[in-house]
Amino acid sequence: MTEQAGVSGRADGTVPPPARPTSDTAHPQLAPLDVEILRWMGQDESIANIGARVSVSRRTISRRIQRLMTLLGAVDRRELVAKAAQQGLI
Repeated sequence: MTEQAGVSGRADGTVPPPARPTSDTAHPQLAPLDVEILRWMGQDESIANIGARVSVSRRTISRRIQRLMTLLGAVDRRELVAKAAQQGLI
């Protein structure tokens, strides 16, 4: 049986990392790093883990998340991930 789109996880039970963003993101004001942060947030990664994965500080991740919340009109991180998913960013 083949995997269906949107189904997360692998046969061995691990979750693959989010796909790398392309330069043509669905939101013109988002950098590829912003999309990658959103994708990791969608995987329930902590700010510290996201920072380590993308090689930037926790403070930078926090600032970018605040900027993303403003751009997407989210009041908290849960809503930010939901709005990103609705817009096809993750």
